[in-house]
Amino acid sequence: MKIDETLTLERAEHAARSLLSEAAKGGTVRLDLSRLEHTQPGAAPRLTNTFRSIAHDARAFDVTVPSEPSGFNPRLQPLLNAGMGLPIARHASTISTRRKKQTGPLRKQLADAPPAYGDGRLIIFNLSRHSEFVRRSETAVRQMLAAWTKNDAPPESRRLSTSSFSKVATLVSESIWNVQDHSDKYPLPGELAVTSAIGVQWRPSTRFSELVPEGFKGEDRSTIYFDRVLQGERQVLGFIEIIVNDDGVGFAARHSQQGSIYSTSTDPADERSIFAEALTAGGTVKLRSQDCLVDKQPGYGSALIAEAINQTSGFASIRSGRWLAYLDGATKQSSDFEFEDDWRTYIPGTTLQISVPVFADSVTEPHPPAQQEMFS
Repeated sequence: MKIDETLTLERAEHAARSLLSEAAKGGTVRLDLSRLEHTQPGAAPRLTNTFRSIAHDARAFDVTVPSEPSGFNPRLQPLLNAGMGLPIARHASTISTRRKKQTGPLRKQLADAPPAYGDGRLIIFNLSRHSEFVRRSETAVRQMLAAWTKNDAPPESRRLSTSSFSKVATLVSESIWNVQDHSDKYPLPGELAVTSAIGVQWRPSTRFSELVPEGFKGEDRSTIYFDRVLQGERQVLGFIEIIVNDDGVGFAARHSQQGSIYSTSTDPADERSIFAEALTAGGTVKLRSQDCLVDKQPGYGSALIAEAINQTSGFASIRSGRWLAYLDGATKQSSDFEFEDDWRTYIPGTTLQISVPVFADSVTEPHPPAQQEMFS
């Protein structure tokens, strides 16, 4: 399987389905990412969340990454920025460039990459290793966004209002706590190590092709959203993109406390009903599971995310198990998450993708979509 240049959401879904099918045959699975340059928002996790299953089922899982002649490999940066580095390092049997096999050095380089700051981006892998950020995530994200105002500003960029800072910070904080509270809990087998990550970055509307790929046929909900908002009457300067991802237990299994919910013998409609119940305001498993902190009013994290999405005319999707739930805040047609009509290939864990538009008529002083100082 070769991924050329841009990994779109549709290509990620196709690649995940193909690779899982190939792994089930018990042979060697090969994934060539050596030409990858860009990823559509939310695409990379839909692929990387399959890596643990592929490594478990296949005889070997070989991954080819971009290469440089010598020294530090800056061409790995697209993989790292998309959150693909650590899953490759953890689950690939061999890691090569197009020139040669370099499993040891490349595994170390991919696994040990520090959180990526700058160029409008914050990537933190394995939230469990960054407990201080998790504990103060809402404050930290406010500071990150505010830091954008302290750098040289391109003319087309503007400064977000304090209220916008607050809404985005709420989105990030609630998303992180969902991962922290549930991703590695029962019924996930205790011996499995969960990989989790958060990515926050600025996507200027000038990078239109990354948001709405050429040849788009109107099949993916988030791409439909980008296409409609960017073609709308209000000028869009760009989007704050938030990806919170884990390859853990998933919504339906966690809420039902049944790991078998994803099996082929279970009706996907039953999984969908449980997933929907978990997203309902007040729907919480914490009081039943008694295995994580119960703070304030449990069960309202998804409701708070939905409220912020509607207030910002943003978009959110949750890809978990065999279903994709979404909320389009720009249409104002629903205040709650909706589900696609058809189920998809089972992908472990949960990927929450959030995009918040920044409109030219709702901003103040110029600011850049980049930051050198992330936290004070």
